[in-house]
Parts: sequence; structure tokens; C-alpha cells
Amino acid sequence: TSETAASSSDADAALLSRRLWGDLIFLFLLWLDFNPHTPNWGSSHSYGLPPMHLCWHNRWREDLRHVVSDFARYLQSEAVEAGLPAKEKDMAECLVAMLDHILSWEVMTLDRGSSDLIKASWWNYPSFCKNLQERFAEAWAATVAPPEAEVECRSFQTHAEAMAERELPDEFHNLWCM
Repeated sequence: TSETAASSSDADAALLSRRLWGDLIFLFLLWLDFNPHTPNWGSSHSYGLPPMHLCWHNRWREDLRHVVSDFARYLQSEAVEAGLPAKEKDMAECLVAMLDHILSWEVMTLDRGSSDLIKASWWNYPSFCKNLQERFAEAWAATVAPPEAEVECRSFQTHAEAMAERELPDEFHNLWCM
């Protein structure tokens, strides 16, 4: 019976891992579903109303950011902490924090906007993208580096924890419960 319990525990961990990565991929698909038409308007089949599926970019971005924050909260749950290897959880936290950084860009005009997370010179979108890419590279390097490596990089772990603590509208709570 101890073999049965061990195989059941392994199966539960594998299911948790598959579900977590499936949900994370789903979040990225929701992000990729948005098709901008103008700086402030776009369409999203998963968000905009039929028949044209049009939506306001910043409203879509804010709502998806709430969903991503609730997923970060799920990553901090006891079930994930207990059932997922630490390295795998760190990688998932890094990717969800990356998506939050992407969604932090608030559009004002075609090439201007702002982010509460990444500085951009003159509120310029290409500057934001360059700084974002550098921050992603640093965080991913910190996440995948072996423990014995002496790497001077900042991870996204504290950001993922801060995302989990964000105040969210009631309709965005517990979206990822098992």
C-alpha cells in the first residue's frame, strides 16, 4: 500500500504540474488573442463583445492583469507550494511576472504610454520594450541559474509575491482554484 500511496502522490504532482502549465499557457494565449486596431482599440474574441469583439485596450489590459495577479496568488497557495518542485514553481512565477510586466504598459498614443514597472525614456514604447527585454533576460537568468552560480541578477520572485498581494475586484478572486 505504500507503493500505491507513492504512485498516487506522484500522479497528483504530475496532474498539478500539467494543470499549472496549461493554465499559464492559457494566460499567454489570452494576451496573444488581443489584436490592436488603433492605439486604444482592438479586438479579442475571448474578451470583446460579438459580433466585432472590439474592446478598449487599457480596460482589457487591466482586466487581464487582474487575472494574472490571481494566478500569482494561486502560485503562492499551499497546494502549489506542497505539490510542485521549487525550481518549477520559480519558473512559473518568473513567467507570470513577465506577463504582468508586459501588461503594465498603459497606452496613450501609438508610440507613447507609461508603465508602473518599467521606465521608458519620454514615455516611448520602443524604449519600454528595450528595457523590458533587458529586465526579462536578467530575471530569467536569475531563475534558471544553478544555486552554486554566483550570478548578479534580480529575479521576479518578490514581484510575483507582490502580485499575489494586490487588491483585486471581487470578480477576479479564486479563478484558479482546484
